Amino acid sequence: MTPVVAVATALLFISAPHAESGQKKEGATRYTFSTLLLPDPTVDRSKTLKKNDPWLWGKALPVAAVVLGKPLQLPDTPFIISGDEPLSIANSQKLIACQLKPTVTVGLLGGGKAPICLIDRDGDGAFDGWYTSSVPVFWNGETAGHIQADDIHSMGPVRPRELRSDELRALDVGKKFSIRYVHGELTFCIDSNDNYCLERGAKMHPEPRKQVVAFMNGEFVYRRNEDGKLVISIVRDPKEAVY
Repeated sequence: MTPVVAVATALLFISAPHAESGQKKEGATRYTFSTLLLPDPTVDRSKTLKKNDPWLWGKALPVAAVVLGKPLQLPDTPFIISGDEPLSIANSQKLIACQLKPTVTVGLLGGGKAPICLIDRDGDGAFDGWYTSSVPVFWNGETAGHIQADDIHSMGPVRPRELRSDELRALDVGKKFSIRYVHGELTFCIDSNDNYCLERGAKMHPEPRKQVVAFMNGEFVYRRNEDGKLVISIVRDPKEAVY
């Protein structure tokens, strides 16, 4: 995926141009999620690292989010979404917003958790249905969800409020990202998980001589020392980006 740098003001409804063509023939609504990465500006500029140590880190946030303003109890269920809980806006032809954390027990043996999603089925800007989603809300390698109309539960209309840019960036949703050297690439990983990283990052070939690598509109100088560790310096700070 290519980063979109200098993020514009978050939109309440982020449309995906390819969503319509990607919908299933039986009429499912397609949706995906993008993630905003905010590098921490206080990270040390120079350091010596083990191969898999993070070069720097920061917050992982939804690109756009809404709140409901007052608690919502879903009809005929014990589930309540608080009025100030941020819900991540999906990339979709319809207005869809999902919880950032899985809350509902799912699966035949109840061994899994899923987030609740709200959907505006008639396009009037108010949520009028809900469902549970199997799609990770944070960056997930472009995994797409397809929700069938029959799987959506009806509810009374609820009109959300979009979070302002400053409100969004001030969120602490417990998700972090780190820039790391993984599988021969400088890339980012979510929650320090080397198995949950962006593929097709910046190629690297550590050697004793100094080299330069660019990533997330930042620039780094690096070399491999006699102990096999990486000696790195941040020449230009990485910028916030959407993946």
